[in-house]
Amino acid sequence: MKDIQDVLMAITDGRIREYLKTNVELKRSWGQPHGKKISFLSNKNLFVPSWLVIGIDDDGVPAGHDEAWAKQTEELVSQHLAQYLDPIQSVTAVQSRQLYSSAWILVLEIVNPGVVVRWDSKAYIGAGTTLREMTPEEIMELTVTLPGTNDCTAQPSTADYDSRMVGEFTSRVGARQTDGLFSTIASIPQAEALSRLRISDTNAARLLFGRTPYRVVHYRSDGEPSLNETRYGLFGLIQGDMISEIAMLPGVAKIRSNIPTRAVKEGIANAVAHASYHENNGEIMVELYPDRMVISNLCLPESGYFANKWFSRGHKTLNMLLMETLRVCGAVDELGRGKSLIYSESLRKGNLPPEVVIEQAGRFNRWRLFIFFQSLEQKHIMMLQRLMALYKDEHKAQIANALVLWRNKKVAEIREYIDGESFPLFSDILGDFTGPVFYYEKDDSLILRRWARLIIEKGVSSKVFTVAEEESLLRFSYDICTKYRNGILTSVEFRELANMGNSPSEVTLSSNMLRKWKNLGVIERVKKGTYRFARVPESESVEENLEILRRRLFQAK
Repeated sequence: MKDIQDVLMAITDGRIREYLKTNVELKRSWGQPHGKKISFLSNKNLFVPSWLVIGIDDDGVPAGHDEAWAKQTEELVSQHLAQYLDPIQSVTAVQSRQLYSSAWILVLEIVNPGVVVRWDSKAYIGAGTTLREMTPEEIMELTVTLPGTNDCTAQPSTADYDSRMVGEFTSRVGARQTDGLFSTIASIPQAEALSRLRISDTNAARLLFGRTPYRVVHYRSDGEPSLNETRYGLFGLIQGDMISEIAMLPGVAKIRSNIPTRAVKEGIANAVAHASYHENNGEIMVELYPDRMVISNLCLPESGYFANKWFSRGHKTLNMLLMETLRVCGAVDELGRGKSLIYSESLRKGNLPPEVVIEQAGRFNRWRLFIFFQSLEQKHIMMLQRLMALYKDEHKAQIANALVLWRNKKVAEIREYIDGESFPLFSDILGDFTGPVFYYEKDDSLILRRWARLIIEKGVSSKVFTVAEEESLLRFSYDICTKYRNGILTSVEFRELANMGNSPSEVTLSSNMLRKWKNLGVIERVKKGTYRFARVPESESVEENLEILRRRLFQAK
């Protein structure tokens, strides 16, 4: 079937059957595992479009879904495509259509974009309509076969290879790939091993094991270089013990425990995987300072779009063969998760967050990743610990912590740093009354809530309210509770209204204030933790109270 009209006509005529067409799959409904079919169709039908039709039974009869189902399913499919499909351009269209029977269906148009297509980090292939996960050997073979997108690492190139590096590489491949042809790769001659991997006499092998230069520079605390040398073979950079080299720098010994080992390794592997090798072998350089390291390479100008998107899986590489080679030996993380790892590992060590700077460098740009060994101030460590306790989920706590650190940015800018499975968490945090930030929609800004402001500004978890703050809070609580809660105020709701957290000290502070209001006769106790307003405090309007509270309790900037 060449286009969607062919698909619709076949459904109308009752001629649509999976077994009659090699480029059509039918599903009664949608579930995340069905995305494997997208990978399967993409990797099977390399040069013609394929179609996944949702809302049709296997016998070709429409399931009878309505329009509401179509809209809801289309939204869910789009979310799953953004989260699990790599590359996302494999699906060129998602269309909902109403059939003659009034039943609604969803049609996905699928093409192969010139690379191996994965669903949730796994690639699928099969025979007929039966699919299975592709083996590493099949992935490598298909990667070499497909045209890619101007992949210079797949182009032919001859070079003398460093046998020690090749040996280390094949050992890693053999240890990681325990089944199939690649499992014995370390026990055969190196030339045969590279040939079996389909990288022999390619730029990918030359870059990794040949005389491809990269620079390592050491700096003293005064900023002057103490070492500046050129080394060769990029796999040596990946496999080398850069952590020990960092630890030997003068002044680093006392903060050696601060070195984020996994972040350093991931940063180096990403620099090798994503460099633009069209010029000067990517100009990869590692600069080591007593308090930080900088990993840089040449990159395409559009790569600036991905800078500092620590919670986005978005990634771009033209080096498909090189990337697949590094995947086979386990040197790179899958689907862009390495960025989140670099960020979270740095903060987990108590360090300043990493940063990416893009600089112009002739026809290309230079990508510079800064990984810091300097400790965050104790108040920032306290904040991260508080968020870990609040959310019980490290990924969500890291996003919340990033919002605290990025509080001076507009939310529209921060949204660009976050996508995929991280975006729902981001939205939850923005709407969380117990969270660290208040989203002030009027000017698209973030304002620290009172408990978060106390930690960041004062380094304390709680603080007694001023008289003015308490008066505003009392009037505000009365207005909200009488208007929306029948005059009822619980201790939990009180802390939300006061933008307090739920630490033991804040629970005690809120209890003391409610007890004080009770003794003054403003509220009366209904039951444990629940009160009712007994009389009207002096009050402005709700709008005035909101503005007063915003000015007095959310002064974060």
